[in-house]
Amino acid sequence: MSGVLAMFSSVPAFLVAVACLAACVLAYLLGQRLWRRLHHHPLAHPLVTATIPLVAVLFAIDVPAEQWRAGTQLLYWLLGPTIVAIAVPVYRQRRTVLHAARPVLIAVVVGAILSPLIAILLVLPFAPAHELLLALAPKSVTSAIAFPVAQAIGANPELAVGIVIVTGIVGGIVAPWVFRAARVQDARIVGLVLGVVAHAVGTARAIEMGHKPGAFAGVGLALTGLLTALLLPLVAALL
Repeated sequence: MSGVLAMFSSVPAFLVAVACLAACVLAYLLGQRLWRRLHHHPLAHPLVTATIPLVAVLFAIDVPAEQWRAGTQLLYWLLGPTIVAIAVPVYRQRRTVLHAARPVLIAVVVGAILSPLIAILLVLPFAPAHELLLALAPKSVTSAIAFPVAQAIGANPELAVGIVIVTGIVGGIVAPWVFRAARVQDARIVGLVLGVVAHAVGTARAIEMGHKPGAFAGVGLALTGLLTALLLPLVAALL
């Protein structure tokens, strides 16, 4: 919260914050408009079509990362309430979720363990740097959880959050193709997989698909985050 208040500490800081927030909103709205024109093609998702041009512009005008981070603190703060708001579709579908509680718990535990483990094993032969491997560990939780978890296990939090963002974008893009190829049509499975593998981005995609996939994605997101936040620091302490 102190970061958000710092945005109002002086006129220059406030103007920088307004400019950064306006750039984010404008880029996302343009990306969303393009996505609709392309009939919701996965590669045209706003997180791709908005992020890439925005990053290119920031590099072109040489905006320091610290200045951008300070100007977008409000968006970082809003991550918390946004994650909590995911409880709404979960509550509305609570009976359906409770009915599938056992397979959901099994799937979440297996997914929460295998997802970072597979990523680490794939990267290990090519980039065995300890810092990178630690940053990969919280890849399947949302940024609001990944940042403090990365700090707790001694990883670079900025690197961990970057990996989380890439994971979410790739998961949100690839998942619809995987579901079609595997002929997965069950809304519960679709939502749960998106929540476990692609965290907040996948959950947002699931909510767009409907109430049921959105609810199961929210459950997957919350339980995966809880397991990761509780167990990862303990595992890292033992290694």
